[in-house]
Amino acid sequence: MKKILFLDSYYQGFIESLGLTSDLNTLSEFRDEISTNRFGTGTALSTEFQRLGWQAEVIVPNFFQMQTAWRHEHGLGKPIRHGWNYGPHIARIPLGGQLISRLPHIHQTLVKQIEHMQPDVVYVQDLNLLNASLIKTIKLSAGLIVGEIASPLPPRKLLVGYDLIVSALDPIVDEITKLGIESRWVPLGFDLNNWSDFDASKHPRNVDVVFIGSISRLQKLTLPLIAAVANTVDNFSVYGPTSTGRAMTDASLSHIYKGEAWGSRMFEILGSSKISLNRHGEIAQGFATNMRMFESTGMGALLLTDATKKLDRLFIENQELLTYSSPVEAAGVIPEVLKDLDRLESVANSGQRRTHAEHTYANRAERLQEIFAEIKL
Repeated sequence: MKKILFLDSYYQGFIESLGLTSDLNTLSEFRDEISTNRFGTGTALSTEFQRLGWQAEVIVPNFFQMQTAWRHEHGLGKPIRHGWNYGPHIARIPLGGQLISRLPHIHQTLVKQIEHMQPDVVYVQDLNLLNASLIKTIKLSAGLIVGEIASPLPPRKLLVGYDLIVSALDPIVDEITKLGIESRWVPLGFDLNNWSDFDASKHPRNVDVVFIGSISRLQKLTLPLIAAVANTVDNFSVYGPTSTGRAMTDASLSHIYKGEAWGSRMFEILGSSKISLNRHGEIAQGFATNMRMFESTGMGALLLTDATKKLDRLFIENQELLTYSSPVEAAGVIPEVLKDLDRLESVANSGQRRTHAEHTYANRAERLQEIFAEIKL
């Protein structure tokens, strides 16, 4: 049986929301909790690879409590906690993988886990976590080292050694290829379990418009978009990390800010909303790429997203989603759609059918398995 190990870093806000501690919880309880909350993509992909006949596991390297539980259950000493959340920064220090993997810290724990599993594929979803020396060490206990990224590329020294890096963003695929590393376009997707476990009868779509995401320097147009829509729609809710709340207060929009929404709670919100407002950050460089497209349509909300390049290879515009070219246009489209419920339901239902048929993590796992076979495995 082939084995695949997913390395998936989580936002600290989500980790803290779980309220778990290594002193009170077993490794099995940690795994059950992250699986239940379905945060990120690692658990969804691992489930689908299991269905394809693989042994698949997920490791969250920056989850100190969970990693401490693993060390305890495998007879290793208590790790050093100081600086645990700075794994990506540590990887950039010119100490060499041999040294930092000897300390009872984040990287040594990770190396020990890979040595224990001996996976055929290590699938790294945080390319900032490892350097070339660490990758070389990991290869002693693994087959393919595969990376996934849809954000700005880290320095080249953190990319050397990968056998393959996949991305949902075309410009990144091109950039990686120019570095001499094998790269393929693989879009993000939707975990169909989020819909099958959702009881729509208990969650009427009583929110007209929802926006879920962060507001930061990387999304300069987000606040103007939200402000424009807030001027034309009363029943509008915004969710995001703490920094989003501050930005909303500064813009006098705190009345529509509802706090943070992670994992299963986020899917419940999308399943209770008529329209999901989406935008791409500057990293997308004008291409359709982000996960919210699939999460929104997968949960049956009508997706209103910015007009982007190559969107037609994912969805049919005006049939499976709607687009806008400016905040003003978005603010004008929404009231019209809310008045035409037949159109709203038709587009939302068509978008959901498309996602459930072609954009699930079952689809993505099958594609990745094909690529692994083409590359080496």
